[in-house]
This record gives sequence, C-alpha cells and structure tokens, in this order.
Amino acid sequence: MARHRLYYEEPHYVRECLRKSRATAKQIHELEQVLIRQLEEIDRKRLYVRLGFKALRSYCYLGLNFTRRQSQSFESAV
Repeated sequence: MARHRLYYEEPHYVRECLRKSRATAKQIHELEQVLIRQLEEIDRKRLYVRLGFKALRSYCYLGLNFTRRQSQSFESAV
C-alpha cells in the first residue's frame, strides 16, 4: 500500500506551516473583533449615511469591499 505524500514531508516543515496558519488565524480573529467594535460605533451613529449608504450592510459591501456574505455576517455581529 502506498503512503500518502504528506508522509514524506519534513516534520519540521509541516509543524511550522501549521503553526503559521494558527498564528495568522488568531490575528484575523483579533482584527475582526476590532472591526466589529468599529462598525458598532459607525452603525450606532449611522456615519455611513454621510457617504451615501443607506445601511451598514451596503457600507460593508460597497464601501469596504467585503463579499455579500461577509457583509451580512458583520451586520449580524453588530
């Protein structure tokens, strides 16, 4: 039976790649929390209206260039 190609990868390389991905994911989660707090402030004061947006979701989608799904998630989190 043939072994998976991952078996032949250097263990140190595999551990380092996985460690880096966990560190990056942690940074993304932290930055998402910061963004959500900023969006809460923006939504509370409806600051996006000054830029011509009618809702927070449209500001996230068109103003911040997130996908529709991401915009909906941020709106729900706020």
